[in-house]
Amino acid sequence: MDFTPGDLSVGDVVMFDALQNFRGKDPDDNIIAVCVYISEGWCLKINSKNRPMYHCIKITKEECFYLDKDSYLSCHPIIKIPNNYSVKGVVSSSFVEKIIEQIEQIEIFSGDQESKILNSLNNYLKKMNR
Repeated sequence: MDFTPGDLSVGDVVMFDALQNFRGKDPDDNIIAVCVYISEGWCLKINSKNRPMYHCIKITKEECFYLDKDSYLSCHPIIKIPNNYSVKGVVSSSFVEKIIEQIEQIEIFSGDQESKILNSLNNYLKKMNR
């Protein structure tokens, strides 16, 4: 089934069933992620641990009020949001700036993916700063 964005925005924190994207996970596990490119349903996963292979950025409770403890945003890989997501909050504009900085530095995505994500995040910041 194709992704339907509904009222999602870049920077939204979403939660969905882990089994929608990862085989072998506990059915009670949920994925928490930040939306980075709505048209394709792309998001980046929030983890409780810093995993260097995923080029993580620390995200504090202050940058995302939904979190109950400081966590880490994995800047790789891109995860597709399934249609059964729920919006739990939004990250701060300053955290979106951190995502942009990290993606520009790591050069891990294909050129097309990187440009779509960076354009999406920069457009979001422009709207927020009006």
